[in-house]
Parts: sequence; C-alpha cells; structure tokens
Amino acid sequence: MTAQELLQYLKNIDQYYALIPQSENRAAHFEQLISKSISEIFKMKYFCLENDNKTIPYRLVWYGSDHHPIHPAQIEGKPDAIARCHNFFLIIEATLKTEGKQWNQEFGSSVSHLDNFISEEGCNKNQTYILLITKEISNYTYNSVKNHPRMDCKFIPLELSILAQILETSISAFTLKHFEIRQLLMEIPKLIENSTDLNDFREQLKNQIIYWKRDIFGKESNTIIGLKSYEAMKQTKRTFVGESEILQMLENSEEITQYLKIIGKQINARMIEDSLICQSLIANKTTNIEDGETMYQPVPYIEYKDRACRIIKNIKRIN
Repeated sequence: MTAQELLQYLKNIDQYYALIPQSENRAAHFEQLISKSISEIFKMKYFCLENDNKTIPYRLVWYGSDHHPIHPAQIEGKPDAIARCHNFFLIIEATLKTEGKQWNQEFGSSVSHLDNFISEEGCNKNQTYILLITKEISNYTYNSVKNHPRMDCKFIPLELSILAQILETSISAFTLKHFEIRQLLMEIPKLIENSTDLNDFREQLKNQIIYWKRDIFGKESNTIIGLKSYEAMKQTKRTFVGESEILQMLENSEEITQYLKIIGKQINARMIEDSLICQSLIANKTTNIEDGETMYQPVPYIEYKDRACRIIKNIKRIN
C-alpha cells in the first residue's frame, strides 16, 4: 500500500474492513495496517516476523505473519510491533477491542513487553515508549494510563484520527525527522497527567497537534514556497516570469492555501523571493523596465540536479 492509501484507510477504517474477506482475521489486518502506517511515518523499512533483517538499524518489525491468510502477533512476551527509531524505540500495541477488554486483554500486557524488550536490548528506559493504538480510546484505558503507578512507563495512547494526522504531516513534510516526531510523543503523557477526563485529553491533544504541525511546516516554509514558486514559473514555459504572476498562482493553489493556514501566514512577494534564493531555484533576477516588477528566470533542471548531487556526494563522504 502507498502512503496515501494507508492514510485513506486510517481516516476511513470501515472502507479498509470492506476489503478484508470475512474468513480472514480482522485483528491481524488492523495490526498490519497500523504497523505499515507507523513505518511510513518514520520513513523506515517495514518487516514482519518471517523476514526481519537485523542488519538494518532503523526499522519496524510486526510480529505477525504476512503469509496469506495473515496472522496477528502472538509471540509470548512480544508486542504487536517494535519500531527502532533514531535514538529511541516504540513498543507498539494495536487493538480493535473496546471498553474494559481494551486494557485488560490487550494494553495491560504492554508493561511486561516493555520490560522484556529493555532486558533483551539493554537500553535506557527513557529511550522506550509504549504506543497504544485503537480506533477509540476507552475510559478504562485512559484511567489505567493516568493512574498507573509505574511512572517510568511512558504510555502514549493514540486514536486513528490522530495517527492519520501524524501520517498526513509526514507525507506533506520534506524533512520531518525522528526527533521531531519524538517531541510530539513525549508531550502526550504530560497531557494525560494534566487532563481532567478523556474528552479533555482529546481536546488538549488536538491543540497540541495543531502547534506541532505549525512548527514543522513553519521550519519548511522556504522549501515549500520555493518549490511551488518554481513550479509556477515552469508552468508558464517562459524564460522570465514576474513575481505578481507567481504570487497569483500561489494564491490560487489549494495546497499552498492549506499550508499557510496551518502556519498562520499570508503569502507575499518577499516570501517568494527569499524562498527562491534560499533554495537556489532561480538562474537570474532582473527588473521589468516598464513597470519596475521583479522578474525571475527559473534554474534549469540539470543545473539544480548537478548541485543537489554534489551535496549528496559530500554528505556520503562525510558519513
């Protein structure tokens, strides 16, 4: 499945269920969907029980079987999946169960899974988080996490709607790093601790996601606006394009409109110029003699490609 397909199914899980034959295990398909979605969020390799490659440091392993028909994770002492991210780990538990069964039969065992993983890996407890994924968090789960006596367990319960927003951000962002996702995850136990009830937690988390997305996209403003401005210039198929025409095209772009709404800014000519220069996307800049408008010449693709390749080559050499 592509990232966009995964996102579509997270947003409409019933559509996903409609694709599963009645004879097959729905819980296994749910675990697989969640595991693939999280691997896509972190842009890491996805493996299942049969094909785990331990030579790859950053990877996600689902402990179910991809063989048809697929089977859910059922290894004693293992969670549904483990994500090995840069400088931290995620113990992943995904369930379709609701009410008291959600915690008692599924999420409650995550503590022992965490202990087993830390014992096997010899890693620091501060590096490891328990990610609890479900369509809807039950009050039993919320209260168990909020009142759990083991403060060293960092429980992160997420509903599908929130996981979908994180995946959508990962798809749209150019340079979303593991530590930036970790920053969001680290805030969630604090939100639970400070919330009054489940609905209050949901509201606080919704606001936290808004702030997080604004920060992520704000850092990438030069990249996104630069590329969309370059795209606008190339669409005209002219050697020089005026800044007013670029501005008009960006103002009519739904993608840019949504992006600017997230970061709380309005597009202007200065942002276009700064982004094009910062991203090295213009070959020449001049002024129209008749009206004094700034005109830009887009850089040829081959020139930009050669520069980008040199950068990548040097990064590989340094590493």
